[in-house]
Amino acid sequence: MFSPLVECVPNFSEGRKDTVIRALIDAVQAVPGVRLLDHTRDADHHRCVLTFAGAPDAVGEAAFRVTVGAAARTCARTRACIRAWAQRT
Repeated sequence: MFSPLVECVPNFSEGRKDTVIRALIDAVQAVPGVRLLDHTRDADHHRCVLTFAGAPDAVGEAAFRVTVGAAARTCARTRACIRAWAQRT
């Protein structure tokens, strides 16, 4: 019998901090039934991309967990950080 499989490829505004990237990866890998297929980071563009797949419910849970983790660990959610970022560019 066919089991549905979905893939999720989110990118995050963090490409420099090893601890943050590791936490994002760990959040995905903590969900049973999800397999992390790849992860890349680009410090110059300050981005990290994760690729993971699995059953739809499991991937949805992993996507939720990694999004919550990213929101807690990246500064793009505050006006002060956005201003600091804009001044750097």
